Amino acid sequence: MLFIAFVILAGAALPIQAAVNVRLRQLTSSNYSAAMISFLVGTLTLVLLTLSSEPIEPSNWHLLTSYPWWMWIGGFIGVIMILSTTYCLPKLGSALTFSLTLIGQMLMAVIIDHFGLLHMPVHEAFLPKIAGIFLIITGVFCIQYKKSAASKQKALG
Repeated sequence: MLFIAFVILAGAALPIQAAVNVRLRQLTSSNYSAAMISFLVGTLTLVLLTLSSEPIEPSNWHLLTSYPWWMWIGGFIGVIMILSTTYCLPKLGSALTFSLTLIGQMLMAVIIDHFGLLHMPVHEAFLPKIAGIFLIITGVFCIQYKKSAASKQKALG
């Protein structure tokens, strides 16, 4: 239960992070500056945590060059996530932005699980799991419909 609560809290923090980054973008007039500030604070936090808990032994640093290429893309993906939310959240709203993000996350998570990609354990896709994703997608359409209907209502006056 502790792990579940931790992941739910981390998920709840993402829209907060996005809203903060949108405000940073407004103040700096730049998506890139906002993302850089976010990553700079995150990097400093990780440096402090690493140095205070489990620093990489200098004798093991040479191992970094032996890692597969795809192990280096996590930070790049983080940049894409921050830039997409700082750009899209003001236009789509927080609920729709993160609903669409959730669709992408769930689809990729099922693919990774089913095929054991990136050296993850295999957790086969089965009908209830696929039905759950379909329900999430249906929910996003409901969120978008409500938004579209309200916009049309305003336009009609």
